[in-house]
Amino acid sequence: MQTLIGIPFVDHGRDETGIDCYGVLLKVMSFLGIEFPDPEKLTNSIDILRIMESELTETKDYQFLDILLFHGEGGALNHVGICLDKLRFLHAQKVVGVSVSVLKDIWKRKFYKAYHICKLNLS
Repeated sequence: MQTLIGIPFVDHGRDETGIDCYGVLLKVMSFLGIEFPDPEKLTNSIDILRIMESELTETKDYQFLDILLFHGEGGALNHVGICLDKLRFLHAQKVVGVSVSVLKDIWKRKFYKAYHICKLNLS
């Protein structure tokens, strides 16, 4: 995941030349051998959750590699991050590209839910 930090933000980007938040999720999950649906065929993050619901469980106890969802001003889900620990997460932002942020202030207000990937066993 360290190699992703600093990649510039590009809307719908999926590689080292530019990436968006869903691209970060796809890269990390692909590295773990977990396939996520092609986002171009989906209308929003809810579709992703619906397709993946058998492989995701909602959690309030965030842990490494959990998927964090965020909503925008209008309430629609529009951002995703990968949990690094109880407070930090990896994501792509328009201004700074791929970075690590702390789940407080604006990100805490925009936070929607966290999901654990069922088939991911880190113990």
